[in-house]
Amino acid sequence: MDTQCMQNRRLVGARINELRRTQSLSLGQRAQLVNMDCAYICNLESGQANAALVSLSKIAAGLDVEVIELFEPPSNIDYAMSKVD
Repeated sequence: MDTQCMQNRRLVGARINELRRTQSLSLGQRAQLVNMDCAYICNLESGQANAALVSLSKIAAGLDVEVIELFEPPSNIDYAMSKVD
């Protein structure tokens, strides 16, 4: 997989993580609210999984945000990018 794609996955995952933590929700709570597997959400947040638009739509709805907000840079972009191999 190319570096740009990996960076994008990590940035989106970090943003999902940031939004979830802002709402003081655990991975398990978020997974339950959007009816998704906790491991899958964990993999999304860490940039290890590709997300389909339907999954991103469910996550955005569960976070009460628009899908486009998942693509905004996370506030701690340096941390997000430090995870890219």
